[in-house]
Amino acid sequence: MKKLTLAIILLATPLAAQDINEARVLTTLRACYDAQTTLDGMRACIGQAALTCQDETEGGYSTLGQSFCQQAEARGWDVLLNEAYRTAMEAAKGGDDADSDMPEFARRAETLRAMQRAWIPFRDAKCDAEYAKWGMGSMRNIAGSGCLMQTNAEQTIQLWAMYDAFR
Repeated sequence: MKKLTLAIILLATPLAAQDINEARVLTTLRACYDAQTTLDGMRACIGQAALTCQDETEGGYSTLGQSFCQQAEARGWDVLLNEAYRTAMEAAKGGDDADSDMPEFARRAETLRAMQRAWIPFRDAKCDAEYAKWGMGSMRNIAGSGCLMQTNAEQTIQLWAMYDAFR
């Protein structure tokens, strides 16, 4: 009986909330992000594309809609994160090349790679814990997707700060 009830509830959920325009979310995020000249300005962009998504999507303010919009923004931040990582890595390698006569100090790229590799399981565990703390409650989806969005954004901004330090 519980499975039947769940199926009926899911079928009654507005399908439009599941039809998130991912390209629009990334475009909105990138427009905000690219316009910023400071790290605080970049931080102000966190969550803005998800809110726009919620406004523009039928059912966007439902629990499911909020979660899908946050997930879409989290994926957008992941795109920006990968760009920031590549840029920071290029700067790190450049700094290492400049210190090649003293290789014990030419460790920027190595330590940046290690940091990013350690960060990924940290992010996953952090957001799994955020999701789990809500148990069976419907807030778990919003909490988990919000954590992923926030954590990806913060790491993206951290990588830009490291890029600035490596230049």
